[in-house]
Amino acid sequence: MRFYQCRLRQGDATTVGWIEERGARLGARVEVPECGGLWRVAAVYQPPLDAETLREQQRIDRKGMPTA
Repeated sequence: MRFYQCRLRQGDATTVGWIEERGARLGARVEVPECGGLWRVAAVYQPPLDAETLREQQRIDRKGMPTA
């Protein structure tokens, strides 16, 4: 399974997140429970990442964040 980083819009709100390949199409509506419902895909960025690579990248990113 591949994931794409996408810019998502919901009304006036915008966010960026990684979504599955099947939803990574301009204009598609995708559900993002963590962000409150349905969002429209406004941009799809390259390159895609496979699930294992994405998890590893997120682990590295989180490790670099300061703790509170």
